[in-house]
Amino acid sequence: MIDRWSFSRLNVYESCHKRGQLAYDEKLPEIRRPDGNKAADRGTRVHEAGEDYIKHKTDKMIPELKNFETEFEHARALTDEQFSSEQTWYFDEDWNPTVSLEDRWLTVIIDLLVWIDDYEAVAIDFKTGKRYGNEIKHGQQIQLYQLATLLRYPDTDFITTEIWYLDQDELASQKYKRRQGLRFLESFDKRGRALTTDVTYKANPSTYACRFCPYRTGANKWVCGTGDCTLNPPDPTELPEVKWHEMLEKLK
Repeated sequence: MIDRWSFSRLNVYESCHKRGQLAYDEKLPEIRRPDGNKAADRGTRVHEAGEDYIKHKTDKMIPELKNFETEFEHARALTDEQFSSEQTWYFDEDWNPTVSLEDRWLTVIIDLLVWIDDYEAVAIDFKTGKRYGNEIKHGQQIQLYQLATLLRYPDTDFITTEIWYLDQDELASQKYKRRQGLRFLESFDKRGRALTTDVTYKANPSTYACRFCPYRTGANKWVCGTGDCTLNPPDPTELPEVKWHEMLEKLK
């Protein structure tokens, strides 16, 4: 059973409940594409470089940060009281902040949190890779981060969220008053509890989810949406109504 969650776990679980079980309950290693590994490694490297630059651990700005050079310079000039970087926060099942690993239910990692004053903050997330097609997922992630900030710092009245798309030189921003930001609590609570109380992990296949699933079986990557991972054989009566034979003939 998966008893703890983060946004990344939630994203995987909601794409397919079975994939979530294989990844986070049974902890089966994923078969990743070589380019996928390279993208993940690059993302980690760029995040670490940004944190090191802001914290004066290095004076060198790597090329991937140059599109946001002004923003990184401003962050670098802040005092220790004005910002925190790469903060890992834990919350228990009642959404109370906790430092106990045993009590943690939700984990949130904030790339950069800047304080305008005692009552206003800016929560920032760095993104490498493409923006197009990921707007909804990224938007929900930063909504969770602003919610976590409001719960952790109850005196905060206003919060701005920013996503820095480092490769595209684009910035997505949203402002919330406290009562607006807290409205997301009910939705995220429902989604988090669905993940952490599931005991069946029934596959919910789709063309997109199965095509990019690291547990997908079958040689033909275009035949998707079957939920055909070897540990969860599909029930033919529950498959989408697709003319599979016609599709296969076209692919020959």
